[in-house]
Amino acid sequence: MFARCGSLQNIHIPGSVQTIESFAFWECAGLTDITFGAGSQLTSIYNNAFYGCAALTDVMLPGDVDYIAPYAFDGCGSLTYINIPGGVSHIGAGAFQNCAGLTTLDIERESPLSAVTIGLNAFLNCPLAAILVPDSASFAAYTQAAGWSRRDGYVF
Repeated sequence: MFARCGSLQNIHIPGSVQTIESFAFWECAGLTDITFGAGSQLTSIYNNAFYGCAALTDVMLPGDVDYIAPYAFDGCGSLTYINIPGGVSHIGAGAFQNCAGLTTLDIERESPLSAVTIGLNAFLNCPLAAILVPDSASFAAYTQAAGWSRRDGYVF
């Protein structure tokens, strides 16, 4: 669609869009900002949709997103913040790998990510410094969930 459109800096995804297809904004190196329309119906972001968008700094995904495909944001080196909406059920392999600036992951889910399928190396080479959860009760659940204390390499 807009793959390798180096001059593209800002995009607005209308609320009626339900999917962002594979390679839609692949290697749009100048892309810095993504906004989503009010009442967004976006549910799926497919393979490599934003791969290599090196200038992208933060993304606020709409609440209805439930599927983030493999390598969807791979190589977005300037990305510092991403939210994971509460309804996400799948984060694909390498979805955020090589986001060398990704320091903050904001999880908008009350229960631990154990109910979410998280692919291998989803956050590989991400220097996460803060993992935010909704409240103290959620935090307690996360710290007791399998994989949290181990930080086994697949997620954190």
